[in-house]
Amino acid sequence: PRQDTVTPYSFETFITEGNITGYRVSVSVNGTTFRAVARGTWAGDHTVKEVRFRPATARYVRLEALSAVGGGPAVVSELQCGGTNARPRRM
Repeated sequence: PRQDTVTPYSFETFITEGNITGYRVSVSVNGTTFRAVARGTWAGDHTVKEVRFRPATARYVRLEALSAVGGGPAVVSELQCGGTNARPRRM
């Protein structure tokens, strides 16, 4: 989520407009046919978000914003993909 604050040098009030609150994660081996592996909701705050799902063979990972704070465009920063205990394997 974005880490912008309402006023400079103040870390008490974060801007949350656009933070994803509803999501779906899908995977694909060819970039055309995707299979959903996770779906859920997140708090609309500035904390780091995480999605866990069963291991899947994939070359492509899609994060779909189903809803966001303010109802407008979604904001994503520093998206990371990979296992929690092992490095992703090359296909």
